[in-house]
Amino acid sequence: MTQYHLIKGDNSKLKAWLKRNYQLGIETLCAYWYHLDEQGKTTGPNLMVMQHSYPEMEIFADRKDFSNMLAYMLVCWDLFFEQKIIPEQLKAYWKAQEALSKEGNSQIPKELL
Repeated sequence: MTQYHLIKGDNSKLKAWLKRNYQLGIETLCAYWYHLDEQGKTTGPNLMVMQHSYPEMEIFADRKDFSNMLAYMLVCWDLFFEQKIIPEQLKAYWKAQEALSKEGNSQIPKELL
């Protein structure tokens, strides 16, 4: 995030930054976005921890403990999906998601779809 703040005004550097951070920011953390969105991206003191072993049990974590990760997720999401600063990769992402969906595979747990 420190590097992001140093380059956030330079679109070409942002593109390079997002490409370097694509694996973590989009492919890995994006699956959690859907659950996070239900809880409110920036509201509330706690985050519900996703766990499927005991559905009747709810585990919460202090949102402040994950503030840097949440900020990172929001920046990656905004640059990639909202601002579409790397449109060729966005197109490839949606094509891959469509293929996974047709195969019955998804990064997103079925209960969150």
